[in-house]
Amino acid sequence: MIVSQTEAVEILKFPRNKKEIESVKMQESQLRVFTEEMDAAELCEEPYWTKLKEKMKTRLDKKFERVFEFSRFPLPITQISDSILTDYFKVFDGKNRHFNIDGDRDLNLLNNWIKDSNIEEWIEEKAKKVFKNKPCSFVVIDINEKGKPYMILIDSSRIIDAEFDSKGEIEYISFLHSIEENGDKKIAFYDAQTYFVFTKRKESDTFDFYSENPHNIGYCPATPFISELTNGRNKFKRRVAFSSALSKMEDWTLFDIYRNFTDHYAPFPVTEAPKKKCPNPDCQNGTLTEEVIPDKSQPDKVEKIYKECPICAKDKGNFIGPGTHIGINVKSDKNQNDGSGVFKMIFPDTDKLDYIPTKLDDLEIEIRHKTVGLNYMNTINEAINQLQLKGSFSSMESVLLRSKGELDR
Repeated sequence: MIVSQTEAVEILKFPRNKKEIESVKMQESQLRVFTEEMDAAELCEEPYWTKLKEKMKTRLDKKFERVFEFSRFPLPITQISDSILTDYFKVFDGKNRHFNIDGDRDLNLLNNWIKDSNIEEWIEEKAKKVFKNKPCSFVVIDINEKGKPYMILIDSSRIIDAEFDSKGEIEYISFLHSIEENGDKKIAFYDAQTYFVFTKRKESDTFDFYSENPHNIGYCPATPFISELTNGRNKFKRRVAFSSALSKMEDWTLFDIYRNFTDHYAPFPVTEAPKKKCPNPDCQNGTLTEEVIPDKSQPDKVEKIYKECPICAKDKGNFIGPGTHIGINVKSDKNQNDGSGVFKMIFPDTDKLDYIPTKLDDLEIEIRHKTVGLNYMNTINEAINQLQLKGSFSSMESVLLRSKGELDR
């Protein structure tokens, strides 16, 4: 596809695939939350983390604030991700790695460029970032001031727009090329014929022409780093190891927060004794009632306002951690069984607390199986026969071969 300078500027102003690219950015935010070690402040900058908190708030309602206090940072899910990536990146441990280049032209120049540019190390370095949490990344062949070609990786934070043909090949790509010291941005637009570069001034929405150079390649000098699509609806969404496991990783993260919350109150014994009377004479079961006149022009119109008793409020939250105490209201009729004068210690049934840890273990097995194809936990905790072990390693091998296929393109 060949685009004129005017058409390129129009596409930069109104990207044709902006919606699809924004959708990919949310997916990559989700991947970063589950694969990068971030503190609470850093997580708050991730759009997906805000979305996940809103989901928790909807499910937990009034309990959200209390339960969410038991989140831990960095998120423990990153420990599982790091272990999985260690297995996943074994694809780079091959002893006989080499580039096999086929073509009907003289390939000596290309072979020399590959050797001089150290392409093998470049691919390994970039691939580890892409496979981890940057699936929407493109490899672009650019040229320096001396006319020598070199490769650059364009991730979703720099991509502005791109168009794919029916075969999945890129027809054009536009992206943030560089930022100058004064804040001006160099915007690149590459098609099947030309390298266009525009300048976008700081605090300006206009794109000023900067340079135009033909590349004589015959097609757009860009390709997606990953070829396999996640689905058929969005050509920018590419499949990585964690793509199909994201929902399970979300569940694991939520249940880990629930477990930490439960661990802080459920295992400890609870004491029960008559409740002490609040020393505030205006307190009625923890509530204070105050009469106010909202409109001074109508002094006869009085409204009641209910407030929480600050003294009783101090007892809230005592159900968390050791030393939990429950007060029983003493009734005036001594014939009623109100527990008056009785001190009890209640020991919780901790056997019922095994569900959440078991649920987390099951989710981890599913996550590992979906990402590296190996039922890792079963190989450690359970005895398995030779056929099962062979099946596990065959499954892992198929995942690694799929990654190898991406690198062989």
